[in-house]
Amino acid sequence: MTAEQPVTATSQSEQVGKVGWFAVVLILGISAYAAFAQRPAIATDVGTYLLANATSRGIKPTVLTSVDPQDLSQNRRSPITWWPESYGAIPELVNKSTAAIGLNLDSGQVIQWTTFIGWGLGIFFWFWFFRLACSPTALPWIFLCFLSARYSHANFYLYDGGEFFYWSLFPAILLLNYKAAISDQTKRVSIYLAAGAGAMTPMLVLLKYSAGLSSVGFGVAWLWLIYTRRVSKRAFINWCINAGTMAGFILWLGIIPEGNPTQVDSPIQWTPLLWIPGAWLFAMTDLGTLLNKLTLDLLPSMGNHHDGSEGWLFLPVALLVWWVLKNHPTQSPKDETVTSNIERTKPLLIGHLLGFSLVLLVFLVRGSAIHMDTRFLRPAAIAVLPLILPALWNACATSHLQRRVAGLFLLATFTLIPSLYGIAALGDKTFIRAQYAEQLTDSDGLRHDLLSRTGDAVAFFDQLNKQTTSEDVIYILEPTMGIPLKERRLFMEEHAHLRTKEVLASRNYRGTPAGTLYLPLPKQLVEDGRAEAIKNSFRDITDWTESTIDNQPDWILLSGR
Repeated sequence: MTAEQPVTATSQSEQVGKVGWFAVVLILGISAYAAFAQRPAIATDVGTYLLANATSRGIKPTVLTSVDPQDLSQNRRSPITWWPESYGAIPELVNKSTAAIGLNLDSGQVIQWTTFIGWGLGIFFWFWFFRLACSPTALPWIFLCFLSARYSHANFYLYDGGEFFYWSLFPAILLLNYKAAISDQTKRVSIYLAAGAGAMTPMLVLLKYSAGLSSVGFGVAWLWLIYTRRVSKRAFINWCINAGTMAGFILWLGIIPEGNPTQVDSPIQWTPLLWIPGAWLFAMTDLGTLLNKLTLDLLPSMGNHHDGSEGWLFLPVALLVWWVLKNHPTQSPKDETVTSNIERTKPLLIGHLLGFSLVLLVFLVRGSAIHMDTRFLRPAAIAVLPLILPALWNACATSHLQRRVAGLFLLATFTLIPSLYGIAALGDKTFIRAQYAEQLTDSDGLRHDLLSRTGDAVAFFDQLNKQTTSEDVIYILEPTMGIPLKERRLFMEEHAHLRTKEVLASRNYRGTPAGTLYLPLPKQLVEDGRAEAIKNSFRDITDWTESTIDNQPDWILLSGR
């Protein structure tokens, strides 16, 4: 009887593992289906860049052409300095590649294939990393948490460009640094791996400017590795020389322009000191995104940009995690190879997270344009999932009742809650919104969620194009709405539908266009008085008329001269 117990335990473990892998395959299948279940919407940052591409007509560097708010009769050209060229270059590469094999895709289909290919690469590289850093029993469950988190599939229904590319390709750079760090330091191959890792790491900044902080993060990790004598001096020097050379070339070529998000646009703030210690915990499984939705109207903002309301919870939770784990030794996996991989990986993963966090903290404190948003820490935080989740799981088995209860609470908080949120979002967007997504989609295949669910997006934009001339001005609430209207003069008030009436009333726009100013607005803005505030912000336009839009029953059209 006693001799059979290990066999029974092994059998039960295998059955549990099969359940985990079945769930993994199920989520992968639903995610792949979601990629093409509906046409994509475009996040504001990407929408601004794509609109600039559409209005600049091949001008380099890319500029956004829009109406001058201080003289509506004139246009202005604003250089795009906040986002790298990858925001437009990668979808264009996909477009040209598909065209070369005879596929004629519209913009929506290009974005769908861009996200699907990027998602496939991200899933592959992240799984490769988890397989190296997780025990066989923990692997399916940690990978399932990763797949269920909203960040693993959100781009199938809201494409956010550089944020997505960073999530997708960061694990490839992480693996390269990992291989360089654990390779046999007595062999020449370790030098080549270190040189390759050093050269490739700074190139993350080409995907997203804030991703450049990973260069500092990995630099801190390599300092830790050389300090603890885990890598040879030759490998360390090669990494530093190649990383420095590549970073120097990027700066010399002017790829990172002035006016990027690191510029100071607000006073020094000290609240990031309370935000940064726990921000990474809430970035691991995207719990920060959910909390932001829940606390936005409940807690005061932490940052100068009216952001980070959820951050007041970060430090207490981080202290609770430290209290739970500080006196509970981590149980090592039975597989010695996995144990060795985990131990050799810790300085790299923790060092990168520390270095990234410290530099981000400096930027936030000095008042840069970077927001207090956990998404900046997302890839660095995902990388420590194999360290944190097994440790919390093991803490749940402690004999200390209070620590065990706290461990269960934290485990549920960082796994169950964000996973359920992510799965709910995936199901809602894939199976519910997809039913009316066609009514929100324009002729170029891009979805506009602000429009009426019972309307006709194609007819809406077609009507505006036919009703207006090159002398008129069209007011748009989101940059993506300007893409189907790229031949017209556009006045962009980003996120106007999210602004308060007081903020909208404080605007002061001058001048009159040669033609008519058109304000297509949701009826909700009329009902709560914000439409009137928008009208009054155009100081020199006093003659207004209001009409309905047949193809958008929830919208009205204000015309002013």
